[in-house]
Amino acid sequence: MKVISQPYHLRVLILPDPTVKYYFRIVGRISPGLVLPFLLKRIFTPAQPSIRDSHQQILEQGRTLSVTLPASGGRSALNIQAYSWSPVPQKSQGKTVLLMHGWGRNALDFYKAIPELLKAGYDVLAFDAPAHGRSDGEQSTMLDFSDALQAVMDQIMVPYAIVAHSVGCVAAVSALATGKYSVQKLVLNAPTVNLKSFVDHQLDGLEISGGLRKLFYQQAPATLGFDLAEQSLTQYVGKLSQHQVLVLFDASDKTVSDKDVVAY
Repeated sequence: MKVISQPYHLRVLILPDPTVKYYFRIVGRISPGLVLPFLLKRIFTPAQPSIRDSHQQILEQGRTLSVTLPASGGRSALNIQAYSWSPVPQKSQGKTVLLMHGWGRNALDFYKAIPELLKAGYDVLAFDAPAHGRSDGEQSTMLDFSDALQAVMDQIMVPYAIVAHSVGCVAAVSALATGKYSVQKLVLNAPTVNLKSFVDHQLDGLEISGGLRKLFYQQAPATLGFDLAEQSLTQYVGKLSQHQVLVLFDASDKTVSDKDVVAY
């Protein structure tokens, strides 16, 4: 796997969105090749939301664990921050639910779901994907999400069920499709069915079009190590027949295409 931090030793432009849009629009027309490294870095650098009181409260109720994501290709080994919570012993079912967050989020964003799962008697396991939350890294891709999930299952445990959100759904499905892991239940909440559609939404938000957009998609496979258009949930459908899968989505979701979800 290639990592975008290797070919491009650049810092992300920390500028207000209107300024970033202006930069990409004006300079991108004059010299798309000059802008491209910054655009690649911008797209695959997740936002880092601040830790809220609700995050801190749920963190204090559990315990932290460390998982090592081995080096692969151009990627250095990374520390992955994991978390676990357990119900009171008399309510425990002896089953663990693993929570997989989406792009630009973190494990503690499940602060509302975790107490409900504990009340139902489930142990809960979650982790921050690379470049998210308290885990190492500056940039990340879906493959990094999937590799981190597999490292968690290898080093901690294979759960009874996985509940994934957004890009985390593609990571969960691709990890299970390897055939190395078997879970009883899989819940896909607002799944990113097609990664290219997800990136299209980000490019639209930055008002990227024309030659710069074309150049981005020409360069992305060499930079990422995979073709965005080839990464979708549909390619794994036949490999998940042994799992009970529940798919949840909102028809008014502006990021996830309801047509893609229905097709899946």
